[in-house]
Formats: sequence, structure tokens, C-alpha cells
Amino acid sequence: MNEGTTGRRSVYVVGLIFLTFFVISFLTNIIGPLVPEIIDDFELSLTLVAVLPFAFFIAYGVMSIPSGLLIEKYQEKPVMVAAFVVAFAGSTMLALVPNYLTAICSLFLIGSGMAMLQVAINPLLREAGGEEHYAFNATFAQLIFGSASFLSPLVYSYLVRRLDRQTGDAGPLITVLARVVPDELPWISLYWLFAVIALIMVGIVSVSHIPRVERTADERVGAFATHVQLLKRPTVLLFFLGIFTYVGLEQGVANWISEFLNTYHGYDPQTTGARAVAWFWGLMTIGGVVGIVLLKLLDSKIVLVLFTAAAMVSFTAALFLSGSIARIAFPLVGFFSAVMYPVIFSLALNSVEEHHGSFSGILVTAIIGGAVVPLIVGGLGDAFGLRTGMLFLYVPMGYILSIGEAADQERHDRPAQEGHAMSGDSAAGGAAMDDSTIIGIDLGGTNARAGQVRHHRLGEVFSTEIAAQGSLDQVLDQVCTLIDRANPNEADGIGIGVPSVVDIARGIVYDVQNIPSWREVPLKQLLEERYDMPVLVNNDANCFALGEAHFGQGVGYRSVIGLIVGTGFAGGIIVDGRLYPGANCGAGEFGMMPYRDSIYEHYCAGQFFTRHVGQSGAELFRQAADGDTVALEVFETFGQHLGNGIQAILYAYDPEIIILGGSVRRAFRFFADAMWGSVRSFAFTKSIETLQIVVSELEHVAILGAAALHYDAPSDAG
Repeated sequence: MNEGTTGRRSVYVVGLIFLTFFVISFLTNIIGPLVPEIIDDFELSLTLVAVLPFAFFIAYGVMSIPSGLLIEKYQEKPVMVAAFVVAFAGSTMLALVPNYLTAICSLFLIGSGMAMLQVAINPLLREAGGEEHYAFNATFAQLIFGSASFLSPLVYSYLVRRLDRQTGDAGPLITVLARVVPDELPWISLYWLFAVIALIMVGIVSVSHIPRVERTADERVGAFATHVQLLKRPTVLLFFLGIFTYVGLEQGVANWISEFLNTYHGYDPQTTGARAVAWFWGLMTIGGVVGIVLLKLLDSKIVLVLFTAAAMVSFTAALFLSGSIARIAFPLVGFFSAVMYPVIFSLALNSVEEHHGSFSGILVTAIIGGAVVPLIVGGLGDAFGLRTGMLFLYVPMGYILSIGEAADQERHDRPAQEGHAMSGDSAAGGAAMDDSTIIGIDLGGTNARAGQVRHHRLGEVFSTEIAAQGSLDQVLDQVCTLIDRANPNEADGIGIGVPSVVDIARGIVYDVQNIPSWREVPLKQLLEERYDMPVLVNNDANCFALGEAHFGQGVGYRSVIGLIVGTGFAGGIIVDGRLYPGANCGAGEFGMMPYRDSIYEHYCAGQFFTRHVGQSGAELFRQAADGDTVALEVFETFGQHLGNGIQAILYAYDPEIIILGGSVRRAFRFFADAMWGSVRSFAFTKSIETLQIVVSELEHVAILGAAALHYDAPSDAG
């Protein structure tokens, strides 16, 4: 399935998702600039005004996991429409009846709608934009999110100043708002604007074609018992509190900037205060870009510690130095906070090997920190003064500062019995490496990924784009930079999977796909000379099979085929618990065998769709997900051919389990029945009575498989 092909509909949906990110941010991060006005207009204490962000962010805790369950039952589009309807209702409620109690209810409803949208659009972005573009699209979405947070305080400032100074030549927007907004509450104009925006989004989403998201098993929201099981793990609580404290810090600063500047330095909240909050979010966006660059050069835990320490210094300057410095230092806290959320979230997901959908729901629920921390600051502020109350924010900063080392130690101490441990049966010959630390590398034609596997656990995953058209040395330097980020000083060996033919004994790779300069590269020798440790090299299909055999669906089986069904049709072969690569690393090239008028690869891989239907597999997948009968028939025909291909594999190897990888596996439910229909016509019925054909569910399987080269190798390998 060629998922790189993105039709016009997908581009439109990606644009719609970006617009949704903008709207979420525009509606979410406006409370801070309004705090001084709400205190004066509703005559509230700091504690009572802090109940407003509490109502907004507690909605995330209430709605995040239920939203995931609703999406799995009804799909993304109905939930997105419902989310904007809820946001419209909340905005309209406060606009029509502006008082403290309706403000609490209004913000809870708006927060509920935003939580529903957050849960829906991230998997949708991967689906609509394609997995290969997800990292870029997600980063760009965060930039859009930040730009909306920057703009919303400025829009507030513009509206209230225009309404306060309304003249005869006021524009149509101000004229209309002046008729419905109370003179003494000009900030209510924002909620009329929010109501209109939400209503427009209801219309846009309603008429838009939004594809069905086919979640992998690891992305799905698990049962209640799964959440309970996860919450019993210390690492899950560690990162739950990490997200909790980060969002609490972010909102604890942003919500009180304007009030602090007004109270201690006399700055106008409608102008200077609003601009300070705007620049807090604007510099956070810029800090995110800087953080992306630094994360390519440094370990993420180092970046987290450096940025958190700098945030503490800036925050101290904002609290205790002059007003002119505070106006700059508060926004700088936003700049240095930029990397905290993505680093904590990525460290969290890399700390567990399964149930990422459920874990993500737990982490999103931790956004309730934005409800609790500002409330604590407000309560302390009423008792001892706002400056003293804001000292509490050193607590979340201190916790975040400690996360990197704590996460690293927890990962090192994690017992091998949890998660995807290596199967003892399938580890024959690799006992010498059982307790070693291996750096696994997945080298693709456009990007490479690496991670450290310690005690059979994958740590943080690093990635980089590959200069595919670069020289041999340029690409090699990029690979080495990636290895350096995975801390080779702690490693006992390196394993690397490459999309090419490999001389396994000498570690020479030939004609690497999409990297023309790598025609004959002694990769093993080059890396061993540089790092002075054993290096094993194999092709990507063999690494896939090893990854599944040692960490995934193949654990416990002695005879395994890891079958990659993507652009090609090839696999890795595990016989009697050991990898069988063939004499020249050519075993498993099933797609090259004759079939009908051509070869199996033309019928049992993504090529089938373009050759015989004239559409990409990705396009047909989206159509089948929407119930298109023609697309469903195409997948049925494909399944029949794939079943015939599997029959050929059965005659040769008689495996216990076949694990499907590659992009086409995502459409498994559309061709599984037809595939099994063909497989069941196999001549030796006894062979298929216990045969398992399953879909790979293992994240970063290629990295794990590359590391497993050392587990599979004889003890004197390297």
C-alpha cells in the first residue's frame, strides 16, 4: 500500500485539522488576560477567579478517556461535530448571561469540547496526512497552536479597546458587538466571537468528508482494567505527574501574568498585560522550534534539564525584579517551557511497550494539572499575596527538572518480566548478550531511527532524516550522529537493519534502496573501527522477523515467518528459534517467485493496486473504510492472491505463525476473510489447524529486531 500518495481529500482534511488546532488554542488560552477584568467585574477573590480555569481544565480529566471510547464507537466526524456544538453552547451561555456561575458552566462546556477534539484529531492527522509525514505535520500543528495562543490576547485587547472608544466610524464587527455586549463588560465580546467560530466549525466539519481512522491495536483505548493495570506502574504515575505539573506550570504562569503585572507594577491588563500573555505563548512557539533543533543534537533529557533550569531563572527574575524586566521575563518562561510537554510525552510513551492508546488517554487526563495548580496559587495568593502564591510554581518546575534522571533510572531498573521480554526459547545462541545493552538502528531510504535496548527494553528513540542523495561519507556521518545520540558509551554492541542485500559475515551492504552512493559499503568494518564494539548488519526483513520473534507476536514460537507486505512481498524466516538468512542473505524473497503471468510481488503487495486497479492502496483503503463496495471487492481479490502466496510459503517452511508487517497490514480486516479462504485450500489440512496469521502490533519493531541480531548470533559473533 503506497501510503505516500495523498489525494486532494487528504490534503483538505489535514488543512481542516490544522484549522481545528488553531480554534482549540484560540479558545483555550484566553483566560489569563481576562483574569484582572473578571476579578473587578464579578468582585472575586484570587481563589474564586482561579475556579474558572479549574472548570475549564477539569473537563479534560472528565472527558478525555470517554472521548476515546465515543470515537471508537461513532468515529471522528460525529464526535468533532458534537465537540463544536458543545463549545458553541458554552460560549453562547456566557455571552447571553454573563455572571460568575454561568462563566463556570460555560468554561466547563468549552473545555469538554476542546478535550473531545484533542482526542480525535491526533490519530486523524496521522491517517489523513500519512504516517511518513506525521512528524512534520504534528510539529507544524503545534506551531499553528502556538500562533493562535499568541493572537487571542491581542484580539481581546483590540476588541475591548474598540468597544471602550467606539466612534461613528467603527467597523461592522464592532458595531454589531456593541449592540449585544454590555457596556461594563466589553470582554464578553470574545465569547460572542467564540460562539460564531464554533458554529462555523460545526458547518465546516458537517459537510467535510473525514476518513475513518484505522487504529492499530496499540493505539486503541483499552478497557477499564487496562487503565487500572497501567496506573499501578510507577513509571506511568511518574509521567502522569510530569504532564500534570507541566500543564499546571504553564497555566499557573499564563493565568496570573496580567494580574501580577497589574497588582505589583500597575500595568494596564487590556494592553501591557494582554501583550505579555500573548508573547508568553508566542515565545513558547518559537522555543518549540529551537527545541526541535536541539533535540536533534542532544539527548532529550539534557534538553529538558537545561530548559527547565532556564525557566526557573527567568521566573525568578519576573517575580522579584522590576516591572520592565518582568514584562520580558514572564514571556521567556514560555520560551523555556516549550520543550517540556513533547519531551515528557515522548519519554512517557517510550517507557512502555504496549497499550499506548490507553496510556495516551491517561496522559491527556493529566491536563487537569491546569485546573489544580492555578487554584492552589490563587488560594495562597489570597492568604499571603499573589507573589507568594506564585512561589508554589517552583514545585512543578522542580519535579520536571527531576524527571529525566528518574525516567532513565526507572528504565534501567525495570524487570525483564514486564512487557515485551525476549523469549528464552528463541534466544538460542544469544545468551552471551542477554544482559547487554545494544543500540538498534533502522536505516531507511529517507530516515533512520535508533534506540538503546537495555535488559530487553527499548529506551528513547532518536530519528533523523537521511540525505539520500548524499555521498557515502555524508550518509555514514548521519548514521554515526544518530548512534552518538543513543549513548554508545553505555552499549556493548550495535545492530543495524538495512533495506538491501547484505553479506552478513563481513557486514557489507549492497545497493541500498534510495541511497545511490551506498553501492558496496563495508558497514560493519566502518562502525566497528569507530566505536570499538561488535556490529552486526542484516536486511530489514530479517530484522522485522527477529523483532517479532524476540519481542512481539512471535514470542514463544520456534517457527516464525515475519512477512512484510508493502511495496514488496518478502520476509524473514525463523527456524527452530534461529534466523535463517540463507547462504547469501537471500532467503525470504517470496515476491520473486513466479505466479500467474508474472511474480507474487505483483499480486501480493502494494503493487497489485496500482497495476491492476490504477489506484494507490492508501486511496483504496480510505474508500473501503467508508464502505465503498468496489474498494472492498478489490481488497477481497487481493486477499485471495495473498492467500495463494502464503500457501507457497507453507509448502516451503510450514511455520507455526506468520506475522504481517508493512503498510498493507493496516487493511487486514478488509482482506482477512478472503486470505483465509485461499489458505484453507492448502493440501495438508493438518498444517493449518494451528497456523496463526496475525498483524504486527509492535512499535519500533525494526529497531528491536536490529538489536536482536546480537541475541540471535552465536556467542563469538562480531
